Amino acid sequence: LIFFWKMIVYTIDPGQAAVSWKRSSGTQIDEIYREGTHLIWPWNRLYIYDLRVQKIDTEVPVLSTDGLELTVDVTTRFRPQPKTLPQLHQEVGPDYANRIVIPQVVAAVREVIGKYRPEQLYTLRTDDVHDQLMARTAAGTRQHFLLIDDVIIRRIELPESVQKAIQSDRKSTRLN
Repeated sequence: LIFFWKMIVYTIDPGQAAVSWKRSSGTQIDEIYREGTHLIWPWNRLYIYDLRVQKIDTEVPVLSTDGLELTVDVTTRFRPQPKTLPQLHQEVGPDYANRIVIPQVVAAVREVIGKYRPEQLYTLRTDDVHDQLMARTAAGTRQHFLLIDDVIIRRIELPESVQKAIQSDRKSTRLN
């Protein structure tokens, strides 16, 4: 019993849930283990997932409509859908952030930000860009059993030549 203890007794902490994999029948689609201590047979396994909101910071290189390369720093807050955790485990696995979330966010940022010229990004309403990013990212992750809580643009780094042109334009506008 002492030898098999770690294979028999599982503790699921607050904010977590687990999916059972049985050697005889595979992933148990109809059963989710909630917080607490659970006993299983030593030849089966529990895969524990964090259901709380998680975040990933991503740096995305984007080509503008002018062909200039911009760098967009994005923070994405996401979490697995608790009811579909067994399907997430079976179809994607524990590395869902790298397999689904990051590629969807990168694609959405490139699609949304890439429609604009660098100069337009300074005058653009951030709510419009945010809404477009959320819609594209959420649609792509929902089918993979994940919920996107927010996509936040932290910084847009323009090419140095564009930054200088914008700054000189601002100075000339102030002087007039």
